[in-house]
Amino acid sequence: RAGNDRFNVVGIINSYTFDGTGSIPTVQHDGFENGSLPDPSLARLHYNEIGNQFTDEDEITEVKADFEYVPDKGPVDRINFGAYRQEREKSSFQIFGSQCQFCGYGTQAPLDAIDFEAYQASNYFPGLIDTFYTYDGDKMLDYLADQGFPVEPTLQNNRYTINEDITSLYMDFTLGFDLADMPVTVNMGARYSETDIEVAAIQSFISDVIPTSDATLFQNVFGPATNIEQGTSYSNLLPSFNVKLELQDNMILRFAAYDSITRPTMSQLSPATNFNEPRRQNLTASGGNPALKPFQSENWDISYEWYYNDANLFSFAVFSKEVDDFIVTLTGAETYEMSDRSGPDFACTTCTDQTDDELIGSSEVYTVSRPQNGESATVTGFEVGVTHMFENGFGFIANATVVNSDISVGDDTTQTFALEGLGDSQNLIFFYEQENWQARVAFNNREGFLRLVDNGFNGEPVNVETYGQWDISASYDINENFTIFAEGINITEEELVQTGRFANQIYSVEDNGSRYAFGIRGSF
Repeated sequence: RAGNDRFNVVGIINSYTFDGTGSIPTVQHDGFENGSLPDPSLARLHYNEIGNQFTDEDEITEVKADFEYVPDKGPVDRINFGAYRQEREKSSFQIFGSQCQFCGYGTQAPLDAIDFEAYQASNYFPGLIDTFYTYDGDKMLDYLADQGFPVEPTLQNNRYTINEDITSLYMDFTLGFDLADMPVTVNMGARYSETDIEVAAIQSFISDVIPTSDATLFQNVFGPATNIEQGTSYSNLLPSFNVKLELQDNMILRFAAYDSITRPTMSQLSPATNFNEPRRQNLTASGGNPALKPFQSENWDISYEWYYNDANLFSFAVFSKEVDDFIVTLTGAETYEMSDRSGPDFACTTCTDQTDDELIGSSEVYTVSRPQNGESATVTGFEVGVTHMFENGFGFIANATVVNSDISVGDDTTQTFALEGLGDSQNLIFFYEQENWQARVAFNNREGFLRLVDNGFNGEPVNVETYGQWDISASYDINENFTIFAEGINITEEELVQTGRFANQIYSVEDNGSRYAFGIRGSF
């Protein structure tokens, strides 16, 4: 009960058991079995913060002019040309405050002052603890202020403004002719773009890392604000060539070859570095990269379409992409000078894993995650699809995509590049549409794929296991204005599982169960 943008920790230190032998790891906390709770007098104060969120302001101004010229005669049927101008400014800032005076769970919580009490949730997720303690977060902040340790949010020195200006010119030609009595349509052209980027930021860098009353938690100390200004520019010429061949009235063959670019997001271009809460032997940060280039792709595809009935379609396509400078987020070591370091070395006297003193010397090495341009890669694949309607209102839609890349993450822990998000997929929909009745059963399946090359902590990848979901729906139109409907989502209660490099390294398990809805819709 702390409102928005709050993180207040009042907890009870207890022992637990971890079981990783099953398909889903489980954690059992001592003292929380069968709806029971530990003695509330064991509650202790810990960490507090307000406003650990960023506020973004994004303004885009666009101007474009498109023209078309149709010649009276000649091989060219149509000429399109035009210009485009975009000016975009994005700013991001953070108002944040933290307090670690009571870190380490060494101070007993003022139970009455913060309304610390037991709470039991009804109709809660099965298998999870449904009885726990709560407290009033606003009263917690009042208590801290009364003790002389208020949490006061201030504007942080990790804010930035990025200006991106894009100017483009394009022209394409469309012409048609017959090839052995088969109509042919050709469209070819190019787009030329110039991109100018200016980046400005105010950044305070780490100047010291000091211990707190919690042996596992350190505190960042920041130096004075520094102005950062950077800029870059690049240009691209993107040709395209498209051919449509009508083999028969109901059969079409298409070919396309074109170049494309994907620009980095504005957030990826940020020069600001966000230093995370420092832990023992785990100093981490994240940030952007103003030097990012757009990733470019040389593409071609061939497709065949057969409209074997008014409502029936069979299609097949093969494609290839040659990708350069693909953007991935990687973790690396960055050294920061501790210009304000004055305290003694830190030695954790209560830590069983303590090997050497920490917080020593004139610098600290942080593990920092930043987007970077990767290597080159090739993506190939094919797509096949069928849409078929029967005469009695029944029908189905089926499609599948198979995709492959010449680079993938395997057992090699030194590999730092692969294409994220690539995976085979299949979709199957059975439907019925007759007068006022509609019904649908759908199966959507996505094979396992690489979600992240780098998880941002230790440089290890994150994979998503194969996930298939069944959905059902039905509706009846009472009249033109009202419809009765029923639907079920994920009716087989599939789980979304993410793993590390190997399948037995569980990263996360999402069990959202199934969801059902019944109701009536109206439109006027």
